[in-house]
Amino acid sequence: MVQTTTNRAHARMLPGFIYTPTGAGNEPESIQIPCTPQQLTFTLAGADPITAGDYDYNFVGPGLTGAFTVTVTQAAVTPTAASVIVAAALNADAQAGQFYKWTSALGVVTGVAKSANVSFALPTTSTNAPTTNTAAISVVAAQNALRMGVFYVLGSSTYTSGAITNTPRGAWPVTLPTVATTIPQLRGVVARPENQTQLSPTFSDYNSFDAYPAPSVGFGCLRGQVCAVVDPASATMSVGGDVFVVIAAGTYSVIGSVAAATDGGNTLQLNNTAGVVRARVVADEETFTMGTGYSSRCVLIEVNQTN
Repeated sequence: MVQTTTNRAHARMLPGFIYTPTGAGNEPESIQIPCTPQQLTFTLAGADPITAGDYDYNFVGPGLTGAFTVTVTQAAVTPTAASVIVAAALNADAQAGQFYKWTSALGVVTGVAKSANVSFALPTTSTNAPTTNTAAISVVAAQNALRMGVFYVLGSSTYTSGAITNTPRGAWPVTLPTVATTIPQLRGVVARPENQTQLSPTFSDYNSFDAYPAPSVGFGCLRGQVCAVVDPASATMSVGGDVFVVIAAGTYSVIGSVAAATDGGNTLQLNNTAGVVRARVVADEETFTMGTGYSSRCVLIEVNQTN
């Protein structure tokens, strides 16, 4: 079956949509969509001890008031000791400490953005020769996203280096499975518990797949009936057929999607009758098409990932 629509609220089968009524047959969990926070570094080198004097750290912005400068006055100390002083000064600053968590080690000061939305231009610095004071963007910010209707696994409980250490309402960061993922590590399906008209307007682009953007809290379906994405290379999935989840590229290309046949170590079987049945097909697959760039094969599966 192919359904074509111009309004996702009218679709019978949407990737990630949960069909199970709220109750004993439905077990959800909150999930945190992963992000990669920007990291900045300042490296003191060239002399040991460093040259005494003022060292400026110039941030281009956006900042709370645009560009701003933090000036740190240093004595003739080792680069390691000087970096401790710089980190403390940056953490204490109303703007540098607002946007980044600063740490130091062996003459290098590292700032990790406290939000997925923070991405400053490369700062500039002043120094006192022969000491050098080099700024760098060591990690580029990345706004990751999780597409509706794919399986996921738990990620790290912290993003990095203590900058983002807790997640809202007990939601765990999650990510797509990898070739190293095992059956016990697999969680549920990235899902939507409500009609499209009640969801974020960012999902209304007719030419892209629906996804929770970083760093929002999303919805995961561990147990219940949910619409999963079928890999484009899969044979048709129908009631009574096998269910494999794609964990690495090979025959299949959409990580976290489901397929009708194995691809060796690139897939995990979820309907294994010799063990726990983790998923089974409960309705033949459909193709959902909208606009010119959105077409997705979907299949209704019953998942049992209570773990």
